[in-house]
Amino acid sequence: MGKALTSLKNQIIYMCEWPYELWKVNKIANYTEVSKVCNIWRNYKDVRNHWNTVRDVINYMVENQDVLASVHGPAALNDPDMLVIGNDNITVEIAKTQFTVWCIWSAPLLISTDLRKIDQKFKESLLNKEAIAINQDSMVKFGKVVKKEKDILYFVKEINPVIEGKMSYAIAVVNMNENVTHSASSNNSYSGLLDAMFRFNPLNLFDKNHYLDKE
Repeated sequence: MGKALTSLKNQIIYMCEWPYELWKVNKIANYTEVSKVCNIWRNYKDVRNHWNTVRDVINYMVENQDVLASVHGPAALNDPDMLVIGNDNITVEIAKTQFTVWCIWSAPLLISTDLRKIDQKFKESLLNKEAIAINQDSMVKFGKVVKKEKDILYFVKEINPVIEGKMSYAIAVVNMNENVTHSASSNNSYSGLLDAMFRFNPLNLFDKNHYLDKE
């Protein structure tokens, strides 16, 4: 089917669920083969309208990030499932977390809520142009966790522009514990993370009036 669709003149997105179906019987897909014929493929269980499933999806994708990143690219996308932003039981912080990680993964941003009724506070996440630009970066990189500290995951994604051979980066700092607040600063938690990255002033894309703490 995949070969037949790619032979057509019209551009068609071909979505597969091989990895998801294999996961249900405790098997792991051959992602190299999947990426040859599918444009998008589901990896894991369905995300639901509560933090536990969003967390579970993130943990699964991180646990398997090396193989997932190796096949991810233009017209070959891992799909961690739909966005639940704006749905019942989803807080603004859960919404920001899901949108951030999905953008770092260059994942499909498929909205599941009723856009006729969505609250403005959730619209702000879905319409975050800077975050969307990271998701849509032409390198189509699958950002990976490079450091774990307590409940915090530090994601890094290579993005454009590349200037004089030096890569640009998007960083996501994600607290996976909904009940505990953690602080992160560049001189401590980010130490050695991206060498000289924090000679600059990283902007918080969900609070554009504030730069990340460098003290």
